[in-house]
Parts: sequence; C-alpha cells; structure tokens
Amino acid sequence: MKQHPLVQSVEKTLLEFNMLQSKDKVLVAVSGGPDSVALLQVLLALRKKFDIRIGMGHLDHGLRASAAARDAAFVSSLGNKMGLPTHVAVADIQGLHQKRKGSLEALGRKARYNFFNRMARKFGYNKIALGHHAGDNAELILMNLFRGSGPLGLSGIPPIRENRYIRPLIEQPRKRIMKYLQDIQASFVQDATNNDMRYLRNRIRHELIPGLKHRYNPKLEETLNRTAAIFR
Repeated sequence: MKQHPLVQSVEKTLLEFNMLQSKDKVLVAVSGGPDSVALLQVLLALRKKFDIRIGMGHLDHGLRASAAARDAAFVSSLGNKMGLPTHVAVADIQGLHQKRKGSLEALGRKARYNFFNRMARKFGYNKIALGHHAGDNAELILMNLFRGSGPLGLSGIPPIRENRYIRPLIEQPRKRIMKYLQDIQASFVQDATNNDMRYLRNRIRHELIPGLKHRYNPKLEETLNRTAAIFR
C-alpha cells in the first residue's frame, strides 16, 4: 500500500539527518496534541522500514487539573490501543516555580527533558523523538530575533541534537500535519493554553505570523526555516 505523502516526506528527513539506525529504541514524547500524535503515527508507519522499537512518554505538569488528567488518560489509552510501552508521570511545576522562580514555561521544559532522560536510562531508549514542526521553528526564530539573538538563536530548533533528541517533523508545516491526521482519522486532544494570548509564543503564532504572511510573505515560515538552515 502506498504511503501517505507526509510519511514519505518525514522518511526523507529521517534519512537526510541520519536520525535513526537499525535497532534504535525510540521514546516518543506524546502530549496527546495533534503534533505528537502525528509524530507517533508516522514513526509507527515507518517502524518496520527502519527496524526500530517504540515507546511513549507523557509528563503531566500538574498545572491544568482535569484537562491534564484527560490528556494523560488519552495517552495511556492510545498506548494500550497501539500495544506500546507507555510511561506517564506528574511533576509539580507550580511548586518548583514558588521555590525557584523563573518562568513556568522554562521550568516545564526542564522537567520534561529530565523526565524523558530518566525514562531513557531506566528503559533503555537511545533516541527521544519530539514533535516540533516547521511552524514551531519559525516562531522560535522570531522570538530569538526580538530578544537580540546571534547566529545560534537564529539557527532555530536543531533537527537532531547530541545524536539523541530527534525531531522528525521539523520540516513539516502545521497544515500538512493536520491534513495527515484528518486523512488517517486519528483522534487527539487540544491544549487550551495554546490559545492563551498572555504567552509571547502564542501572540506570535496567532497574530504576528498570520499578519506577516498576509501582508508581506505568504511563504514566511518556509523562508524562516530556510534562513535557520543557512545559519546552522
């Protein structure tokens, strides 16, 4: 059976950046949202071709009460349905914030990486797959530009880091990912905080980028990703 175009495109990314080798054991970070579900489904579609084993990891930050419990239950159910090892944990990010200050976003990011690394050591995963896509990269480049970043910041999100963290969707636009999920009829959950305009990233995603695309460059995200690749 012919592969979906998105799966074919991701396969090229995996090969281009040498992200996977035969017998790799891959921990897929699954929040339950569309990007992570698409990442999981694509890697499952390519599992035999690359000869890899797959597990799922999900961290509840303890910030969204019932919504977070819903997400964790969705991921656990998905893991059972797929017959995959699924590792779920809860972190007290609010408690850490009260003790250490700093931004909740930064603390959450650090907690996620600590969790994935613990699971990798405990269960023998040698790769950790993350669901960042081309839109995420464009947003980060603009955020770093506003902060006055140099070439490192403007190089965006690395497709592969430390030969351990891989981002197979990094060349895919969000629209293509959503079309893929629709085509394969995959269910997912939505995080309401992604629409919270108090966060700079959300304002860039929902206000700035659409305005720039409409008024100046319809292919803005593609242009920013190409610029980041040049800096890298």
